[in-house]
Amino acid sequence: SRASMGTSGTHTVDTLRGHDETADGISEGTLPFEDDGFEVADRMLGSSLQSHRLFSSRIGIARSGDETLRRRLAAFALRLRAHAHARGRVGNDAFFRMQTRNQDILWRNPDVARLGNIACRACFKQLRATAAVPSELLEKVLRNTKLTIWVAALDPSERHSWHTHEGALCSGVFYASMPPRASPIVFFDPRGQDWAFLDGVREGAEAFSPDEDRMHDIAQWLPGQMGRPPFIRQRLFIPREGELLVFPPWLGHAVFNGTLREAKSYSPETQKAEAARARAAKPPLRISFAFNLETSMTLVGWG
Repeated sequence: SRASMGTSGTHTVDTLRGHDETADGISEGTLPFEDDGFEVADRMLGSSLQSHRLFSSRIGIARSGDETLRRRLAAFALRLRAHAHARGRVGNDAFFRMQTRNQDILWRNPDVARLGNIACRACFKQLRATAAVPSELLEKVLRNTKLTIWVAALDPSERHSWHTHEGALCSGVFYASMPPRASPIVFFDPRGQDWAFLDGVREGAEAFSPDEDRMHDIAQWLPGQMGRPPFIRQRLFIPREGELLVFPPWLGHAVFNGTLREAKSYSPETQKAEAARARAAKPPLRISFAFNLETSMTLVGWG
């Protein structure tokens, strides 16, 4: 299946014919290193990209500085999600696969292309600051990259289970819409055990924030503080609209559903009923654009 995005000011979706996962999609997201659009991206990022230590690695946090772009991207994501759900509800994983197999759906939209430039520049800046390789090799690697980007639009009943983006050079996410009480992103210490079996925020989880005023919001997601063995910690970060994160692709992360804490003592049937009621109420969606910077070369290491 193939979708056509208009390139006019409205960027309307012309068609989206079904969800045939066997159809050949377009996975190209190549952005040339010399693209003039990077000059605009550099001006938008400015010096806003700040690097913060998290566990044994570092993540970068930046603001795009363009509120109009953020609103247009959020509106585009809603249109894309509406068309994906036109023939029935589509789960988060299926929505992801549809987009990665049909990258032209996104790249034909000039706002997405603009975000792609910003994402590439943020990754480049973060890699230059943290990569444990000679600068000459890094420059060569960065001239042979492509960006894959996709939308995640979650209502409070939906979640995104623990995962990594292994195989990428750099991963990240831009937050186009974060309604009140939207779920945080949860990072897992990569030095510890496999967290794939976990179903929620665990005892002993800690907050992570570059500024203190978010700590109160994060506190509602923490189930309690207890001593924990080293290297199996979690860190919760509540993003703000317009923020962009970049992080190592092997850093495990997840988004838990917004009703998790209140419903964890309920029976599975009650949880399903609560989720159905939440969807029927049509609450504001948590909208983000995730991305991977990919290359045919492999870095020796990333600090």
